[in-house]
Amino acid sequence: VFVSIIEDGLRLFELGRRRYAAKVRKVAACLERWDRLTATWWSKRDDRVALYARASTLPHSCEPNAELRRPLHLDAVTCVALRALRPGEAVTVAWGPERGKLERWGMDTRRKWLEENLGLDCACEACAPNLKKRERKRAEAAVAAARQAEKDREADKVARRRKAAQAAAQAAAEAPGAS
Repeated sequence: VFVSIIEDGLRLFELGRRRYAAKVRKVAACLERWDRLTATWWSKRDDRVALYARASTLPHSCEPNAELRRPLHLDAVTCVALRALRPGEAVTVAWGPERGKLERWGMDTRRKWLEENLGLDCACEACAPNLKKRERKRAEAAVAAARQAEKDREADKVARRRKAAQAAAQAAAEAPGAS
């Protein structure tokens, strides 16, 4: 009886140990992501990093209509419009390097930087039309390639038929009963 109780206890202990190890791995992964986050551009400019719950929910745009500012005398972030906003227009900020730099980069450079540094797959108003054009060009190229492949297959068929006909004609000419 005591042996089975001890075995049951060991099984429970092993199960708890596995769950604990899984939680430790999860916490380690979170800390690793935090290290990557704090090793990005903003932490190189200042020795302090802060997370602002509301400000962090503002949507990204490569052509923002607002920017986040942190006045030195306040322990808060303010959102300042860069131009007059239309009623109902979404407030957007550039989640990238210092103001103006992101807008000067080409779409591919911006999207690569945002993906590598922030894990953001940008599809903002500035990038979306270019992405649609790129997708349309890719689709047109795929259709053109498929048409060319079909033409090539048809040309191969014609060439094989022609070659077979020539071989048949040559065989008929070389046959013993040919005039």
